[in-house]
Amino acid sequence: MSGLGTHKQGDIDTSFGIDGTFELKVEGYVIEPGANERLRALARADDGSIMLAMGCSPPEGGWRYGLAKITRDGQFDPSFGNQGVVVEPPLSGETLQGAQPFPVDGNATVLVLRSQGSDTWMLTRRDGAGAIDTSFGIDGYVNLDGIRPPGEPGVVKGFVIPAGGGEFFFVGTTQNAEQRYGGIVLRFDASGHLSPAFAGKGYALVDVPLGARGRITDAVVQDDGKILLSTATVAGNSRIVRLLPTGEPDPAFGTNGAFVVESDGAHRNEIERLFWSEEAGIWAAGTIMSRPPAAGLLLTLDDDGTIPVGFNGGRYLELNYGGADDGGIFAYPMHIEASGQGVTLVGRADYDGTLIKRVIVGRHDRTGALDPSFSDDNGFFIIDVDLKGLNFLFFGIDVTDAHLTFEILTGNGAGGTPPERVLVQRYTSWGAR
Repeated sequence: MSGLGTHKQGDIDTSFGIDGTFELKVEGYVIEPGANERLRALARADDGSIMLAMGCSPPEGGWRYGLAKITRDGQFDPSFGNQGVVVEPPLSGETLQGAQPFPVDGNATVLVLRSQGSDTWMLTRRDGAGAIDTSFGIDGYVNLDGIRPPGEPGVVKGFVIPAGGGEFFFVGTTQNAEQRYGGIVLRFDASGHLSPAFAGKGYALVDVPLGARGRITDAVVQDDGKILLSTATVAGNSRIVRLLPTGEPDPAFGTNGAFVVESDGAHRNEIERLFWSEEAGIWAAGTIMSRPPAAGLLLTLDDDGTIPVGFNGGRYLELNYGGADDGGIFAYPMHIEASGQGVTLVGRADYDGTLIKRVIVGRHDRTGALDPSFSDDNGFFIIDVDLKGLNFLFFGIDVTDAHLTFEILTGNGAGGTPPERVLVQRYTSWGAR
């Protein structure tokens, strides 16, 4: 398999930005990407451009939400907003940051917003020029708690996925007055109004044990309308849950609609990424969290919610690409996609106290074995990201057959703010299979 042109897999794409890097700067503001929904702050539009969600802090303090558009070759798009950037003055009583851009038909973008002060979560929509679409929701905004009855659990985290036909789901984590966490799935039409045909009122509460700091991590919609959700929790093992198109648990999947990712011992497993297609079926990637160093895990499920015996003997697969000595411990999945032949994963290593940051890309066949035809390293390759900083974080990822694009926050601090830099970097990926 080959990457873009004569480049090897994992080489930086020097045709993007300046020598492969675009630095996100907005005059007069400190910029932070993506609020707290990591890996969702970057999204590719249909025309190949990249949308970036961000928070913008002026010198007087507080936060405003921002949305930037950069061209496919890594430059600000001057046709969008003010030379490629929209920064919105704060709404009354709110300090909103952009959490996730979700490109929709007609070059518009639905933007997920999170309040720094109150944990309010909202949606808005911008047209192709960056102007707010006042026909969306109420005067351009949807308050995810304000559209539901008082007293219901509040939304504390979440993200948007497509529902088909111009509609979309917001999939979130909730917290009630007794500090109990759970899930919620809301279905919206293209105008930002709840679709009452879903669950009879436009949303369904999902009873899953998450515990404090638990969350719904990912979601995908099958062609038959069933919805797959994954969870991470500090209170036990994670789950893969399937809902019927009505929003109720699917009794034909796992046990009462859920597959529990049981550990082999005292370790805690978390699922971070899901994939489904008619050809490939259900795939999931996660992390064995409580064992140092953390290690990645991979599994596939039959339609009834069981791991087939033909995949790693019917158990999940621990990901170890070459061992700790050469930095090949795959720890945290960032992307997963599959076909009838197998599955490709993108993730990062478990940082071992050094400042070297690595991205690992591997491909497995349907049995779980590494695909030796994928790269010169017998099924995987490693990118040493040439940046250093203790508060180094990935906030967005976009993958095509030609490239991997990462949004990165980096600096020399210990995780505090303001960040030193917000970058978008592009590396060569793999050829079409």
